[in-house]
Amino acid sequence: MNATELQAVLAAHARWLTNEPGGERANLAGANLRGANLADANLAGADLRRANLRGADLCWADLRGANLAGADLADADLRRANLAGANLADANLADANLAGADLRRANLRGADLCWADLRGANLAGADLADADLRRANLAGANLA
Repeated sequence: MNATELQAVLAAHARWLTNEPGGERANLAGANLRGANLADANLAGADLRRANLRGADLCWADLRGANLAGADLADADLRRANLAGANLADANLADANLAGADLRRANLRGADLCWADLRGANLAGADLADADLRRANLAGANLA
């Protein structure tokens, strides 16, 4: 997917979020977004299942309720991203930077979080069953 196509999807999604004419929920399932700059993007409720987001910049992105099941987010920058209620089941988050991210009630079942930076992340109510947290930095993370 090229930058122009991605911008069109984001614009239609923004209209969908505000119930404007021409709006359409972003369907980026299986999309190759490796290294994409999605900082500050509003992808709340978007379908990103199995998307390749390896090394993508998602700082401050709004991914509330997004479906990222099976997505490859290895080495992605998710600092301060809002992932509350997102489905990250079986996602690859190895070496991802999730410092300060909001992961409240997120489904992280079976996710690979090896070496992930979760400093100060809010994981309250998150499902971490079978998640791999080896070598993850959980300093200051809220696990309640």
